[in-house]
Amino acid sequence: MAALGLQKPLFKAALGFSMFLPTQVTATSPTAQAIYDNLVAATGCYGAQSTFSCLQSANADVLAAAGINLSQNRPAGVWTYLPVIDGKFLTARASTLLAKGQQNLNGVRQLPLLDLLKLR
Repeated sequence: MAALGLQKPLFKAALGFSMFLPTQVTATSPTAQAIYDNLVAATGCYGAQSTFSCLQSANADVLAAAGINLSQNRPAGVWTYLPVIDGKFLTARASTLLAKGQQNLNGVRQLPLLDLLKLR
């Protein structure tokens, strides 16, 4: 809540279906850096004085094509673009925060559901 500047939880209750808890890495991890470097190269921003500024000013079609190509080149079930743990907005993996209990949720009540038939 603090990262969003909230004085109270964002919601009172949430009902989630097919909960998705992907692998989350820190923003400074080699995995996150490799994905960023690949995106920089795929958009032609390699060698720019500021690769981030270059990405910000890149054409949307170029960014979309690079994102699709990078995602398609990953093994099935491995997600390319995921939230990273930055220590401020995301302080830990979602599974870790959920395991610690209510004080780590941005709401009062949460009921996550999973359809076990989807796992077959």
